[in-house]
Amino acid sequence: MPLTDDEYVARVEGAAASLRARNAAWLEAINHIKVPAVHEAVRAAGLHRPVLVGHSIGGVLATVYAAEHPARAVLNIDQPLLAGPFAEVLRSKKGTARQIKVTGHADASGTPEANQQLSVRRAEAVKEYLVSKGADPAMLTIYGQGSKDPANPADPLAPENRRVEIGR
Repeated sequence: MPLTDDEYVARVEGAAASLRARNAAWLEAINHIKVPAVHEAVRAAGLHRPVLVGHSIGGVLATVYAAEHPARAVLNIDQPLLAGPFAEVLRSKKGTARQIKVTGHADASGTPEANQQLSVRRAEAVKEYLVSKGADPAMLTIYGQGSKDPANPADPLAPENRRVEIGR
């Protein structure tokens, strides 16, 4: 039986709140313990701008590391950790007229043009993932905000400013 709009919103908001709380604790541990250890290992190996590959919490670690240190690329091979429940909800709405915004953001470390392009690429990557999990591509509209709407306005270079938000 299809979800009502209110049930849909409540389910998405509940899943998002749960993930935010869980991820906050993980990110705290990653930022203060794991990222410095990984950086020491990268330096000790003589690597510059490595390609980082992560799975599950390792994917989050790779992303946080790349936000603070030079890296050529980050491959997160376990994105269900972050977007799986939302993809499930979207599958239940496939074929409806519902429109979902996928909005990418960047920090202020690049030029406005580069940040805009990066934010669009971030949103496109999330859309591709959701579609790969069964979401209707016609439901998903891509937006890029560049660095115009930081999650942490007090620190325009903060890692939390590099994100993708999904909503209506």
